[in-house]
Amino acid sequence: MAQIDNLGHCKALKRLSLLNNIVTKAPNYRLYTIFKIPSITVLDFQKVRDKERDQAEEMFGFDKDLEETLEKRRKLDESRWVKKPVDLPYYLKTQEENLNYIK
Repeated sequence: MAQIDNLGHCKALKRLSLLNNIVTKAPNYRLYTIFKIPSITVLDFQKVRDKERDQAEEMFGFDKDLEETLEKRRKLDESRWVKKPVDLPYYLKTQEENLNYIK
């Protein structure tokens, strides 16, 4: 299924055949593929219907909310690791100045 996720980045992908591929043994692989590759119009030589798109959205739509939440959390975690200037207390500034003077 990770391979299907990667194909989702192909915005111009219209037709795809997964026949004789191990992914076809996964439950709901067709709906999952339709959901992950929105540009697809024909899958396994069968036209993708609007009804299938609705079913795919209903079944896997929570992934979008989850992905957005995880992306926000990742950005928040990264922002915590950014070095920020800190105003040192007076006694530490004096020690820092003394160390710089010794060099």
